[in-house]
Amino acid sequence: QIVTSADVNFLPAACCMLISANAALETNTDVMLMLVAVDVSESETEKTNTFLKAHGVAPCVRTVSSQEFVDPRLRLDRHVTKASYIRLVLDRIISRDVDRVLYLDADIRVLSSLAPLFETDMQGFPLAAVKDIPFYEHDRLKQKCSSLLMPENADYFNAGVLLFDWPETLRSGLLDKAMKFACTHQDLCVMHDQDALNSAAANNWKPLDPRWNLIHHYCSNGGKQGAWIKHFTGKNRGVVTGPKYGDRTRYG
Repeated sequence: QIVTSADVNFLPAACCMLISANAALETNTDVMLMLVAVDVSESETEKTNTFLKAHGVAPCVRTVSSQEFVDPRLRLDRHVTKASYIRLVLDRIISRDVDRVLYLDADIRVLSSLAPLFETDMQGFPLAAVKDIPFYEHDRLKQKCSSLLMPENADYFNAGVLLFDWPETLRSGLLDKAMKFACTHQDLCVMHDQDALNSAAANNWKPLDPRWNLIHHYCSNGGKQGAWIKHFTGKNRGVVTGPKYGDRTRYG
């Protein structure tokens, strides 16, 4: 299962992401796509499904109400909406029969086959993700771990690309732990749902090759390798300029 979430403002981006993800799937794959649309009208849902169908993607919009799925205690701001927290309640949306769940942010483009990612050996971990590069500079990682009540030796991932071993995720209660942290420690969750997930999964997740979530910051630091998934973060959403992604192995 591949899933993303969006409110009405991010529906176009989510559609483009799903089109790129669909193109990256192997022929005859049994991977299903889902767009969780938060507080989106029936007419917008119909338009979105029509657009997806016109671009080769089976209609896959699942509409939900934020009143039902998003706790009012959660921290929001201008750039992080209720739709961002949907990844913390995927256990209430996705079937228990699924083996792997790949969550992708709407502001992403898939550039390579996803088969190797789905075939990742999870080694018993419920979650696999890419380390969040900026937090590994200028000794920010230790500060971040401390602020989130995490062990000093913990790593920190970017939540834009999340690969879940779904049975293990459900067994461990990972998402429920993350939601509880986000609701009770709003002041600590500066990075919102991402902080909550990192706290809940501390020392219990598998690092992925950085090319599975290439953020602009990584790109702008120079290098020669290409991205498998490109993530348009921050003010650079939509366009990435600068040197190509390099072999910055200390983040791998």
